[in-house]
Amino acid sequence: MTIRYFTDNNASNRIEYGHSDPSEHLNGLHGGHETSARQDQAHPLGWKDIKEFIESAGEGLRADRERAMLCVAYETLARRGELVALEVRDIEFWPNGAGQALIRRGKTDAEGQGRAAYLSRETGKWLKI
Repeated sequence: MTIRYFTDNNASNRIEYGHSDPSEHLNGLHGGHETSARQDQAHPLGWKDIKEFIESAGEGLRADRERAMLCVAYETLARRGELVALEVRDIEFWPNGAGQALIRRGKTDAEGQGRAAYLSRETGKWLKI
Protein backbone atom coordinates (compact mmCIF):
# COMPACT_ATOMS: atom_id res chain seq x y z
CA MET A 1 0.00 0.00 0.00
CA THR A 2 1.53 3.33 -1.03
CA ILE A 3 1.24 6.71 0.66
CA ARG A 4 -0.75 8.05 -2.30
CA TYR A 5 -3.21 5.11 -2.14
CA PHE A 6 -3.71 5.61 1.59
CA THR A 7 -4.22 9.36 1.36
CA ASP A 8 -6.58 9.14 -1.63
CA ASN A 9 -8.81 6.61 0.12
CA ASN A 10 -8.51 8.22 3.53
CA ALA A 11 -9.10 11.77 2.23
CA SER A 12 -12.69 11.17 1.19
CA ASN A 13 -13.50 9.68 4.61
CA ARG A 14 -11.79 12.54 6.45
CA ILE A 15 -13.48 15.27 4.39
CA GLU A 16 -16.86 13.59 4.88
CA TYR A 17 -16.42 13.92 8.66
CA GLY A 18 -15.15 17.51 8.50
CA HIS A 19 -11.41 16.89 8.83
CA SER A 20 -8.65 18.26 6.60
CA ASP A 21 -7.45 16.41 3.53
CA PRO A 22 -4.16 14.65 4.44
CA SER A 23 -2.86 14.85 0.87
CA GLU A 24 -2.47 18.63 1.33
CA HIS A 25 0.56 17.83 3.48
CA LEU A 26 2.26 15.80 0.74
CA ASN A 27 3.18 18.71 -1.52
CA GLY A 28 6.76 18.23 -2.61
CA LEU A 29 6.45 14.46 -2.35
CA HIS A 30 5.21 12.08 -5.07
CA GLY A 31 3.81 14.49 -7.64
CA GLY A 32 3.09 17.49 -5.43
CA HIS A 33 3.25 21.05 -6.67
CA GLU A 34 6.64 21.88 -5.21
CA THR A 35 9.70 20.77 -7.10
CA SER A 36 13.20 20.27 -5.87
CA ALA A 37 16.07 22.36 -7.14
CA ARG A 38 17.81 20.87 -10.14
CA GLN A 39 21.29 19.72 -9.28
CA ASP A 40 24.11 21.02 -11.38
CA GLN A 41 25.81 18.36 -13.43
CA ALA A 42 29.52 18.38 -14.04
CA HIS A 43 30.58 19.61 -17.46
CA PRO A 44 31.45 16.57 -19.63
CA LEU A 45 35.04 16.19 -20.72
CA GLY A 46 35.74 16.31 -24.41
CA TRP A 47 38.85 15.18 -26.24
CA LYS A 48 40.09 18.78 -26.24
CA ASP A 49 39.99 18.82 -22.40
CA ILE A 50 41.81 15.50 -22.25
CA LYS A 51 44.52 16.73 -24.63
CA GLU A 52 45.03 19.77 -22.38
CA PHE A 53 45.42 17.48 -19.37
CA ILE A 54 47.85 15.21 -21.23
CA GLU A 55 50.04 18.19 -22.11
CA SER A 56 49.96 19.68 -18.60
CA ALA A 57 50.10 16.55 -16.40
CA GLY A 58 53.81 16.81 -15.80
CA GLU A 59 56.49 14.14 -15.75
CA GLY A 60 56.94 10.87 -13.97
CA LEU A 61 55.22 7.57 -13.45
CA ARG A 62 52.19 9.03 -11.68
CA ALA A 63 51.52 11.54 -14.47
CA ASP A 64 51.85 8.80 -17.10
CA ARG A 65 49.44 6.57 -15.16
CA GLU A 66 46.89 9.38 -14.90
CA ARG A 67 47.15 10.09 -18.62
CA ALA A 68 46.61 6.42 -19.45
CA MET A 69 43.66 6.02 -17.06
CA LEU A 70 41.95 9.17 -18.31
CA CYS A 71 42.34 8.10 -21.95
CA VAL A 72 41.04 4.59 -21.22
CA ALA A 73 38.10 5.96 -19.22
CA TYR A 74 37.17 8.39 -21.99
CA GLU A 75 37.40 5.90 -24.84
CA THR A 76 35.77 2.91 -23.17
CA LEU A 77 33.03 4.86 -21.36
CA ALA A 78 33.73 2.54 -18.44
CA ARG A 79 32.43 3.21 -14.95
CA ARG A 80 34.80 3.61 -12.03
CA GLY A 81 34.42 -0.01 -10.88
CA GLU A 82 34.97 -1.30 -14.41
CA LEU A 83 38.20 0.70 -14.72
CA VAL A 84 39.52 -0.54 -11.40
CA ALA A 85 38.77 -4.14 -12.44
CA LEU A 86 40.84 -3.90 -15.64
CA GLU A 87 43.89 -6.16 -15.71
CA VAL A 88 46.89 -6.17 -18.02
CA ARG A 89 45.57 -9.32 -19.72
CA ASP A 90 42.37 -7.38 -20.62
CA ILE A 91 44.27 -5.04 -22.95
CA GLU A 92 45.14 -6.18 -26.48
CA PHE A 93 47.38 -4.07 -28.73
CA TRP A 94 47.18 -4.23 -32.52
CA PRO A 95 50.10 -3.75 -34.94
CA ASN A 96 48.93 -0.22 -35.86
CA GLY A 97 49.27 0.94 -32.22
CA ALA A 98 45.57 0.95 -31.42
CA GLY A 99 43.90 -1.83 -29.49
CA GLN A 100 40.98 -2.94 -27.41
CA ALA A 101 40.10 -3.38 -23.76
CA LEU A 102 37.90 -6.15 -22.44
CA ILE A 103 35.43 -4.80 -19.90
CA ARG A 104 34.71 -8.10 -18.15
CA ARG A 105 31.52 -7.28 -16.31
CA GLY A 106 29.65 -4.03 -16.02
CA LYS A 107 26.64 -2.63 -14.25
CA THR A 108 24.43 -3.11 -17.29
CA ASP A 109 25.87 -6.52 -18.21
CA ALA A 110 23.38 -8.88 -16.57
CA GLU A 111 24.69 -12.00 -18.35
CA GLY A 112 28.34 -11.28 -17.51
CA GLN A 113 29.48 -11.56 -21.13
CA GLY A 114 31.66 -8.47 -21.03
CA ARG A 115 32.30 -6.15 -23.93
CA ALA A 116 35.23 -5.04 -26.06
CA ALA A 117 36.04 -1.34 -26.23
CA TYR A 118 38.25 0.32 -28.84
CA LEU A 119 41.44 2.07 -27.75
CA SER A 120 43.08 4.66 -30.02
CA ARG A 121 46.78 4.88 -30.85
CA GLU A 122 47.05 7.83 -28.46
CA THR A 123 45.74 5.72 -25.58
CA GLY A 124 47.89 2.78 -26.66
CA LYS A 125 50.95 5.05 -26.50
CA TRP A 126 50.23 5.99 -22.86
CA LEU A 127 49.43 2.42 -21.88
CA LYS A 128 52.72 1.10 -23.27
CA ILE A 129 54.87 3.49 -21.25
